[in-house]
Amino acid sequence: MHVHYLIVFSLLASLAQLSLGQSEGGTINTAATPSTSVAYSCDPQTCKVSSNCMCASKNPPNGLLPNETPQFVTITFDDSIQPQLYKTAKRMLNITNPNGCPARGTWFVSMQYTDFSLVQQWYSSGNEIADHTFTHVGTPSDQEIISCKQMLNSYGGVPNGKIQGFRAPFLNYTIDTLNHLSKLGFLYDSSASALQDDAYWPYTLDHGMINDCWTGICAQNKIPGLWEIPMYSVLDNVSTPQLMDVYLSGQPEDVTKWSLEAFDKHYHGGRQPFGIYVHPTHLTGYPGLPDPTPKLEGLISLIKTLSERQDVWFVTNQQLIQWMKNPVKISELGAQDYMRCEQPVISKEICNGLDDDNNSMVDDNLLNNCNFGTTSFNTCFNCPNTAPTLGNPVPTGTPDQQQQHSVNTRHPLPNNCDTKWWDPIGNTCLCSSTECQYKDTAIPVNRTANGTNVSPNGSKSASLSSKISYAQQYQDYYYDQQGSNNSYYDQQQQQQQHQQYYDQQGGNSSYYDQGDAYNEKSKHDYQERNKEYERRDRDSYQRPSRYSQNNNSSSTGSNSRYNSGYNNSSNNGIHRMEDTIYISNLPQEVTEEKLASHFGSIGIIKTDKKLRKPKIWIYMDKATNLPKGDATITYDDPPSADAAIDWFGGKEFMGNVIQVSKAERKMNVDKGSRGGRGGGRGYSSSGRNDRSAPNNSAREGDWTCEECGANNFSRRDGCFSCHKPRAGKRNDDRRNDSYRSNRNYRRDRPY
Repeated sequence: MHVHYLIVFSLLASLAQLSLGQSEGGTINTAATPSTSVAYSCDPQTCKVSSNCMCASKNPPNGLLPNETPQFVTITFDDSIQPQLYKTAKRMLNITNPNGCPARGTWFVSMQYTDFSLVQQWYSSGNEIADHTFTHVGTPSDQEIISCKQMLNSYGGVPNGKIQGFRAPFLNYTIDTLNHLSKLGFLYDSSASALQDDAYWPYTLDHGMINDCWTGICAQNKIPGLWEIPMYSVLDNVSTPQLMDVYLSGQPEDVTKWSLEAFDKHYHGGRQPFGIYVHPTHLTGYPGLPDPTPKLEGLISLIKTLSERQDVWFVTNQQLIQWMKNPVKISELGAQDYMRCEQPVISKEICNGLDDDNNSMVDDNLLNNCNFGTTSFNTCFNCPNTAPTLGNPVPTGTPDQQQQHSVNTRHPLPNNCDTKWWDPIGNTCLCSSTECQYKDTAIPVNRTANGTNVSPNGSKSASLSSKISYAQQYQDYYYDQQGSNNSYYDQQQQQQQHQQYYDQQGGNSSYYDQGDAYNEKSKHDYQERNKEYERRDRDSYQRPSRYSQNNNSSSTGSNSRYNSGYNNSSNNGIHRMEDTIYISNLPQEVTEEKLASHFGSIGIIKTDKKLRKPKIWIYMDKATNLPKGDATITYDDPPSADAAIDWFGGKEFMGNVIQVSKAERKMNVDKGSRGGRGGGRGYSSSGRNDRSAPNNSAREGDWTCEECGANNFSRRDGCFSCHKPRAGKRNDDRRNDSYRSNRNYRRDRPY
């Protein structure tokens, strides 16, 4: 698809012809001539956006100052949409904007090998679908453009009015191409390149083109109302412009450096949009080809770096033009309708590219598979009776064909209904008015720029010094509050270091299995007790009351708020697990996979090192062996658990409104508490004490070590902390030697 070929342009009659090697994703080899043209002239006093006219300018529109102008970043994808390419694109967009909404991207789609069910998913999730011709040819005819648009509408379910953009394959366009677009009612083209001196904001072609003037196009026809969104280049280490697929031109660290330098020129200049233009096939692994993972990871790292700036917004091309038509300051952008993220509230699963019933499956068992031998695709709509062609892109489906491939006969998308609300099987538009019910899918990150910004509901939020994730806010805040000497994070680091040591020594205990070996005589006994402790852990979680949840936020000891994974409660025998959430009112259809997918979006779920799977526990009814509607999930850190409670609690999951709170554990104080076991087999949170929990009083016979001051159970002959023999016991006491020689005993506890 990506063919390197030779194009010969005639620049000026007095100059020799210049041979230009051009592909869709490579170096721009321009002639040594100015890239702008004196032929372009536009008066902003007469060319006003109110009349759908915009002059080319390097300054923000509407008189905005650069420091009050959003820095837009557009990420675009070219060519077919296929399952693996779709996953690559979604990974690149796995960030949020300052208002908590997911980053959006634009996909210029060509028809060969495209899966149209993914076209619909891409559009329904808030991204943009644009035209890239039917057969991916340079200097395309109007039929190439029309046929592509018809297939995107008929099989991808994208409304005709929402297919507004175009990019020429190989970026090979002419004035005829632009005239075709204007005649067909497109909003914009994005095929022109912007090097350095012609890096203009998007503009209309009322006064002609001002980019790619070295091709001679700038002196040609004027096309009122058609927007041009230039593709902004990146200069490599020898100042050669790179446009698409910049990651193919150097090592990831070099590409990152070039890209950040180019970005900074926009950011500290006129705030022109910055673009990342990719063919996802170059970033997706295939058997027998070099592994593209380093390039992909480098690009993802670059995107995340850009997203850390508090005034950077990732938008589609359509969103960019909507802002151009009505420019607003950074502080007002998040409240604009086109920047919101909402999903229709639909009570049943329909074939619309969304997970309507919240079961973590999109269009489950509703898709048609259309197979024609040499090509196939999935769609929510009727299969054609023959393979689509350029001349006949939407062949009529026959009843036999529909019966062979369909769940039932499908009905085409009408012009007065959006695909999100269209049920092609039921032939029903579930909502077509302005009163349609949506649910807000923004993550409340409370990020700001220039002092204030809007939260997803449009209200002002307090200023933060940097753009951080929702869970990270909790981490930074509590780390600062608790201090670095005795915080949860220092304990985590120590635990990880000791865990690594004991793993190397052959120990079988994970961080959540840090049980005291007591006086077990063998490794077998120790493992058996671990199994019993694991069973008790699972049975001992309790849903906390609202009172205890709200009043156990402060530690009863002098340690960190998080106290090694749980909180000492003032209630007798109850301990709150700071890194573990308790979920209730779950449906019987819930699975660990669905919980992991849903709750893993807010933070990293801890992995059970023994079972090698996420630490998710679904409570089962012993009589029916079905889920009881309760579950616990353990995160890698307490801040993620806090964020999960705030974000998921009281919201719908798989059709049920769930309740989320901190998990609590019963402590068996009558049998000598192990301090809650810290989420597994840990000791008390207060440090190196067997009896540090506030409601655990010492028993007769318990003793204090003269060496380190640690309290010990009466049955111990040696200190559990420093291993010094109990006063009056011989150093060679057999029981003590056996105790100390157990390889699983953690000699140097990280508490």
